[in-house]
Amino acid sequence: MSVIRVLICDDDAEYRDYLRRGFDGHPRLRVAYMANSGRDAEKKAREGAPDAAIIDHGLMDMSGLEAAQEVAKASPGTVTFLLSDNPWAGLVQQSVALGIKSVMDKRMSPAEIAMEVERWVDSTREELRRRTQSLPDRAPGRGPHGDTVWVESEAHTIRQLVLVVTSGTKGGIGKTTVTVNMACAAAALARESGKIRVALVDLNESGNTLLQLNMGDDESLSPHSVLAWSYMPDNPTKEEVDEMLVLHRPSGLLVVPPVPSPERHDEVDPALIRKIISILRKHCSLVICDVPPTAKGAATWAAIEEADAAVVVIKPDVQDIRDFCSFYSLMKKLNSTSKLNGVMNLVGDPRFFDAASIESQINKLTGLPIIERLPFDPKVSHGVQRGQPYVLTNPEGDFTQGIKNVINSFTPLFVVRPDVKKRNGKSIFGFLKKVMGR
Repeated sequence: MSVIRVLICDDDAEYRDYLRRGFDGHPRLRVAYMANSGRDAEKKAREGAPDAAIIDHGLMDMSGLEAAQEVAKASPGTVTFLLSDNPWAGLVQQSVALGIKSVMDKRMSPAEIAMEVERWVDSTREELRRRTQSLPDRAPGRGPHGDTVWVESEAHTIRQLVLVVTSGTKGGIGKTTVTVNMACAAAALARESGKIRVALVDLNESGNTLLQLNMGDDESLSPHSVLAWSYMPDNPTKEEVDEMLVLHRPSGLLVVPPVPSPERHDEVDPALIRKIISILRKHCSLVICDVPPTAKGAATWAAIEEADAAVVVIKPDVQDIRDFCSFYSLMKKLNSTSKLNGVMNLVGDPRFFDAASIESQINKLTGLPIIERLPFDPKVSHGVQRGQPYVLTNPEGDFTQGIKNVINSFTPLFVVRPDVKKRNGKSIFGFLKKVMGR
């Protein structure tokens, strides 16, 4: 394999030297340049065109994001990486949108950083090779390609992630609708990229996901239901997993149907839930679980324990505050409150006129963060009735954008290239601001 020449940019001399020593002896990585500022990195990138640039976010003269852009301008072939003491979601989202391949925690070892650099440089080189081969033959400097090859930056990245969507102890809030639309939005984008697999697991006792997806009745899909997964080996092959998953053709979503009948829901015990999630975590990039509107059953608390995070769907109704506090209290006993993220649904519904006050009371009583406010739109319920998820029929709607924002709170899936100047007549900076939190 070819050598990877690396530029390290950090104003902390000790950390620069720590990385350099850590890369000594690596079979491929060679530290070619050391820079102590963004300007210094830009100058050395222009002069030496390194294969990779590892840039600290907290530089003195400019942010790491700005430095990465300057390096990319000076040396378009350089693959850029960002280092951060605290790589929060908003930073990751903005970095990916600017073409930075990965945001790495400074607590990672040099070996782990080297592995990430090696992986991305190799994939970028392969993509460049593939795109170059696919281009028609043109004389240098002529035609739309000129004498350069434009390589599209990563539109999105995603880590293996399991999310649970719950409504605490209340039904009729729109939990399943939010779940289905989240899963379909992610799956539709994933199908276009060909890079990730999205699965929806219906753990409800009377699951309605199949109705909302227009996929037939529970009985006809019983050979694929959550109960059927009890017969799966603990480490199945990809082919065995694919045989159990049901494809939703309009979106490309992979579905695990609910129990064939409500009276069999007691068979969905914690061991089965752990097994399903463990298997899907290995074979899918994003797994979204819809759980019953009760926190006392195993399907809810066991799924939340296994998940990376949970979305709690709330409606702006003062009568629901007490129920939510009861749910939050139970999650506190289970040491799971750190996983909870609130989503206010039906904001603007004429039946509920004071969403801001409800949100304020919930925050005061529990401290739950509200990561998104989904607007009321009658077309959402129309889509439910027709088995046509709103995000698929209204891709530019405000509710769709809200759903994307919810997913982006956990992983930067829905980002746009920085060279796209307009989106629906609005500046890209406004869009990114909305994605990353108002």
